[in-house]
Amino acid sequence: MKNKKLAAGIGGVTAVAAAVAISAGTFAAFSDSEERGVVATGGTMDLQVSNSHGDSVFGENGIVTIPNSVKPGDSYSATFTLRNEGDVNGDLSFKFVQMSNNENELTEPEEGAGDSTAGDAEGNGGGELLQNLELTAPTIDGATLAELAGDSRGAGALDADQERTFEVTLEVPQSATSVIQNDTASFKIVANLDQAQN
Repeated sequence: MKNKKLAAGIGGVTAVAAAVAISAGTFAAFSDSEERGVVATGGTMDLQVSNSHGDSVFGENGIVTIPNSVKPGDSYSATFTLRNEGDVNGDLSFKFVQMSNNENELTEPEEGAGDSTAGDAEGNGGGELLQNLELTAPTIDGATLAELAGDSRGAGALDADQERTFEVTLEVPQSATSVIQNDTASFKIVANLDQAQN
């Protein structure tokens, strides 16, 4: 008798499970789905430079070489054009990097003017020319190259597909003394274009 009740109970559970399975399989509801794709293309910034040599003091790749023969009162000017070839607006800045400032050898007139630095055995270092060369450019008016070394100066906006031309003038002031005799110096101007902040 117990087995009959157990069998009947199992049969009842099986029937309920079957009914649930059948109703779950035949249950239907409306549904819909939509998809949208996204394609993104990164913007570009491509700063291009072209040199217009005034007195051929500005070399390629932004390297400026100052000849040995400069003297108090000399002035050198040159222009260069920067163009943003990309499609993203940018903020332009210039950084000034000292490459060399060499004494070469300490001459008698230099010593007579108070120069006591001779650089190393090859004459490297110890020069005073960068301390006596003044630069005039946008946002800079007569600062010496030694003062500008490592400095970064903003130069305003350079929008996409636009260009700006800059004139730079190097001058040895009349007040420069014989301490610059026989010295050589070089520096470069690094132009940076950073994405404009909205």
